[in-house]
Amino acid sequence: MAELKPLKPLAPVGGNDPKTDFVKRAGQRSGQLPTPRLRAISLDEEEALPFKMMLYGTWGTGKTLSLVGLLLHGFKVLVLTTDVGGSGLLSVKTWLRRTGRAALLTNVYSLTLSSYSEVESFLEAPETYMPDIYDVDIDWLFWDGFSGYQQVHVGSFVGDLEPARSDSGKPVSEGRQAGLVFEQADWGAVRNATIRAVSDFCNLANKKTGKQWHKAVTCLESVKAKGGGQGGFVETRQPLLQGAGGILSGAAFDLIIETTATAASANAEEGSGGRQYWYVTKGNQQIAAKSRGIELEPRETADMFALWQKIAKQVGLPYREEPVPVA
Repeated sequence: MAELKPLKPLAPVGGNDPKTDFVKRAGQRSGQLPTPRLRAISLDEEEALPFKMMLYGTWGTGKTLSLVGLLLHGFKVLVLTTDVGGSGLLSVKTWLRRTGRAALLTNVYSLTLSSYSEVESFLEAPETYMPDIYDVDIDWLFWDGFSGYQQVHVGSFVGDLEPARSDSGKPVSEGRQAGLVFEQADWGAVRNATIRAVSDFCNLANKKTGKQWHKAVTCLESVKAKGGGQGGFVETRQPLLQGAGGILSGAAFDLIIETTATAASANAEEGSGGRQYWYVTKGNQQIAAKSRGIELEPRETADMFALWQKIAKQVGLPYREEPVPVA
């Protein structure tokens, strides 16, 4: 049966120094391929626009596993992982094996990016890390762990920068010198790095054919209590993204949904582990959610195969009526 294997690491370019190798690779990026084929398009053309969605929720609510539904529609998916602890695709692999669809593992490509520089390099030239990316005809880019990118990758990069000195001559704190505490100028850098990464990611396409890639991003969830007094506290839930960069990121997506899990009812499907999983698609003052004109139930069963059917029928994108059959 097919195995899900991580992409091979890049071979050294010119020596054993990783920094030297990175600089040489970065220098080779420009001019390798032409820019994506650009032309004015009519919105009645099939796949005229890529679809972009964000899923956010606490760990264990099915964010990563949702890509199984895309595989059941026959799509090829490249998964970029910047999550804390590395790839979370074990849930996908075990589900496909358990259901007799291990053959679909060949449609999943996995790439773990472990630093801000690696993410930046991929967004500039994906072929640097996956040389055949424009030939395998992928359909979706799935960025798993965007909260980890902002908190760990961007945070480490900004924290390592030389601290800005204030006009007042006030000494830089030990926390800032260690890269653990950010000041106002640092948060501006976090904002810029966050929104630029989202923008670059959403604009990626096949540079050879001009084919648009659909995009999915996963984030952890931020839960905050607001208010107090006679009205009590109100719990708000939104993607775990810090600062203005996190707020601006939401503008990039056609659909933002919250993934949740609740205790299963007595007649729940056997083997469900006592939990039922949901996609919250309608937002309010307490829940961040978004939809660009797509009609969905306020709370959908967490079945990405069925959800994509609903979306694709309304938007005019490819889908299957029945899942890819068991091999």
